Amino acid sequence: MKKYTTLFLLFLLALVSLGMVNGAGDTGSKFSHQLHIQDVGSGCADCHAVADSSASPLDILLPNQETCNQCHGDTLTYKFAYEKQDVAVTLPWFTHYIDRFPHQIHLANDLQCVDCHTGVDNSENISDSHLPAMQSCVQCHSDLEKPDYCNICHKTGEDRRPADHKSNWTAGHGMNSYTNKDNCQICHTDNYCLECHRGDNLDHQVHPLNFVNNHAITAKSGNDKCYICHEEQSFCQECHRAELVLPKSHSFAGWSNKSNGGTHKTAARFDLDGCISCHNDMNGDPICAECHTEKVDD
Repeated sequence: MKKYTTLFLLFLLALVSLGMVNGAGDTGSKFSHQLHIQDVGSGCADCHAVADSSASPLDILLPNQETCNQCHGDTLTYKFAYEKQDVAVTLPWFTHYIDRFPHQIHLANDLQCVDCHTGVDNSENISDSHLPAMQSCVQCHSDLEKPDYCNICHKTGEDRRPADHKSNWTAGHGMNSYTNKDNCQICHTDNYCLECHRGDNLDHQVHPLNFVNNHAITAKSGNDKCYICHEEQSFCQECHRAELVLPKSHSFAGWSNKSNGGTHKTAARFDLDGCISCHNDMNGDPICAECHTEKVDD
């Protein structure tokens, strides 16, 4: 019997945590945005009249009883407004969502409510949350390089890191950046990554083990990815020259000579871009110019 009592209590606790028991996480109120917007034709300002003058997220923009009575008059009884009259409470206002947000400025710039509060016009449940996520904000506020960009909305000194950034994020964020880069770029530019991942700071935690011996495969298949961090070609050249890393063809007899040029001249005619990929100095003359000087006839 004790066993079944324990199981029942655990089941009851689960119901409470899910809000399925009367009064658990329920205000008792009911309201359909869909009914008012789509069926009745009400506008957002009809109920949220002070939004166009609101300069702070602390301003309470929920309609009061007097606002409802403008349309419903004395017919707005408890049965229309509340599912459960005995547990009905005043809806709480969000006071911790964001530090700075002026509805006034956004509405003055011809933004519509549904541009930020997506889906609200189809909502039939008063408990639905339609607060905009960061992805919605950056559709307009996209200048991540702007000084104090974050402080447009967030107060200085606030810990703005997402919850998953607060554990062992530094060591394991690489995989997430590969699979969900768009999410990273909501807050971070490529330059932000380069401040840590650049030059001598690259190690096995950034590249796979033994990458130094097989990175040529990656470079040949898509060197645009390499240039995200190694933007200057000299990065490759300095290492390859120091380690005497050469293409196989360069070790063939007769590859290059000053009498007839050797076989490298034929390779250059077929794939000059391949030659320039290594033999090129952005700050000086190409290496070809050391031997091939243009002769101008008198």
